[in-house]
Amino acid sequence: MKYFKMNRINVIIVLFFYLFVFFIIAGCGEKQSKKISFSQTDADGYWEMIGFGDTFHQRVFNQQGFLILNNSGDVITGEITDFGVDSKIFTGGAVSITSRGSATGSIESFLDDTNEYLNYTVHDGQMTFNKDVIVYAGDFPVSNKGVGILVKRSGTFTGFDLEGDWVFPLEGVFTVSVDHSGAVTGCSILSDKGTSGICSGTLSITSEGVVSGQIKAVNGRAYQIKFNGRMDSGKNIMSFAGGLQGRFEGLATFAVKRDGTFSLSDGRGNWKIFVTDTQDTVYGTIMLEDSGKISGGNWSTVRKGSGTFTGGTLLISQQGDVSGLINTSAGNTYTIIGGQASSAGDFIGGLLKDSSGIYRVMVLVKFPG
Repeated sequence: MKYFKMNRINVIIVLFFYLFVFFIIAGCGEKQSKKISFSQTDADGYWEMIGFGDTFHQRVFNQQGFLILNNSGDVITGEITDFGVDSKIFTGGAVSITSRGSATGSIESFLDDTNEYLNYTVHDGQMTFNKDVIVYAGDFPVSNKGVGILVKRSGTFTGFDLEGDWVFPLEGVFTVSVDHSGAVTGCSILSDKGTSGICSGTLSITSEGVVSGQIKAVNGRAYQIKFNGRMDSGKNIMSFAGGLQGRFEGLATFAVKRDGTFSLSDGRGNWKIFVTDTQDTVYGTIMLEDSGKISGGNWSTVRKGSGTFTGGTLLISQQGDVSGLINTSAGNTYTIIGGQASSAGDFIGGLLKDSSGIYRVMVLVKFPG
């Protein structure tokens, strides 16, 4: 009888051990593997807003503003300003959020400069798992097409949230090291010309997550940008916009914090993809296997083009750096020059080169399968 009791205890211990290991593996095997759902009320709040894209002759347009939505997605107020152009005031419209986090909508705006009403369209956007960032293909007023990013005002922040390495596509792929005081302590640049450079600067952040500062860089050409923007409540994504000092030119972009350890399989799943194009935006869905192989997907453009993704790879290194190739049914091959995956595993930002040799900005947001 005593022998039976000892065996039963041993069996219970062994079963507990295997269950414990199983739950650890299940919880850590894939970033954000848990089930998640969204609702219309997730739209509620104050959203910092930027927009950017390519125009002709490899020039860019930039926008910055804010948008306030209620829990039904209705536009309460807001405004957006193109660099060097009068602000457009948001007067109505709505943004819809589905149970899988897809965001679509139409925002009514009034342009005082021309005394006319214009629509601002949100195409097939995606909310991050933390529900504090939305990326979308935008059909912006005054005929601009590009990528839009909304960052929600949420959470509390200190200078220590700035500390670390931030990667962003800013006329190349920059990796900027920042200390808790906001000082830029180091910088590496992979420029769009394949050369390296240096940069310096300072950043600051308020308790509500408003980021401001300046970066001075030498990267084929010298420039200095003064900017302001916002950090997300997950503290791994920033958006910002500003003006280039000494010239009548603006810039809007985003940054992803280099944080955490990754594996190749972290890319597995379904992603929304957004790529800037000349006076257009390519957007759609892309499916990745454990190996990083692209197994399918469909794309559209704001100007009504469409097709499929026919292959390629998107590889994630141990530090979250991204590389690879993306092939499309239109015969275009995008080469990923560089970029970064977020520590949450649901956001990737980077720089591409298309088949014609033109550099494009890429954003991917994972959505529930």
